[in-house]
Amino acid sequence: MSTSNQRLITVFGATGSQGGSLIKALLEDGTFSVRGVTRNADGDAALKLKKMGVEILYADYDDPLTLDRVIAGSYGVYVVTGAYIEKFYEDKELARGLRLVEAAIRAGVEHFVYSGLPSCMEVTGQRCPEFEGKSKVEEFIFASGLPSTSLRQPVSMENILIDFIPLLQEDGTFVWNIPMEGRPLPMLNPADDGRAILKVFKDPKKYIGRRIGLAGDFKTIEEYAAIASRHVSPYVIKATKMTANEFKKLASPRADDLGTMFEFLQMDASAYSLTDTQKLDPDIMDFDSFMRLNASELKEKLKYQYDAKIIQKDHLSCIGFQSAN
Repeated sequence: MSTSNQRLITVFGATGSQGGSLIKALLEDGTFSVRGVTRNADGDAALKLKKMGVEILYADYDDPLTLDRVIAGSYGVYVVTGAYIEKFYEDKELARGLRLVEAAIRAGVEHFVYSGLPSCMEVTGQRCPEFEGKSKVEEFIFASGLPSTSLRQPVSMENILIDFIPLLQEDGTFVWNIPMEGRPLPMLNPADDGRAILKVFKDPKKYIGRRIGLAGDFKTIEEYAAIASRHVSPYVIKATKMTANEFKKLASPRADDLGTMFEFLQMDASAYSLTDTQKLDPDIMDFDSFMRLNASELKEKLKYQYDAKIIQKDHLSCIGFQSAN
């Protein structure tokens, strides 16, 4: 709720994991007033936020007039562009990002915080549309002169529960098909990064002009699988032996894009920093803590495969894999 003596933070994607986490942190902290923006202002999640005292407004990223209305009066704005499917279209991602930046400039926003990504193309020579779209928006933001910070999101821990569920093999074990080939993978629980984002808003002199890669953990898939196995015993989860290049050949519409993403993360994960993230939030959730909270849900998903004897030899569950954005 906006009050006359508090600066206003407007949060796009208010009912999503990232936006919801930031709103929770803002409400607990009390320094700023809070406005949440969503395309479903009458949905259950939005109504719940309203009951908590959050001003909820409707906006459509494709309608500049609605953007001007919801950004008006904001000291700071947090932006997540792209819905689950839509964000994989680079041109749409870029167009939406540019509209949001232009609206923020018109409104005189003093701190624009963007959920960004680096460019795979610059490292691998290959395109990953989700990354390239957000990377181009990042470049536009910083070139525009708008006081901004980009907080780059890594792979989401939630994907072990959603799109990258470990798959049952003939020997009764489960394989987690994230092809990092022994290299560490930055991961984050997007529902837990609100405190880190809030710290950026509270210390603008330190963070304006910076690109910061968030990470709650930074381990190999072998290490992540061992942690998960402890929490879902007697089930055993193992890391895939698949290479990123082999992953690209899978029968999934996005296998090639995702294989490029994994190649990028193997070659250069320096865009993400566990140390920098812990400076923003010393209590950021690691993977062991995430599994402690979510073990029962994962165990049910593994049990279903085991009971139904759904043996996965072809690793086709990669359809729809998503990062934290």
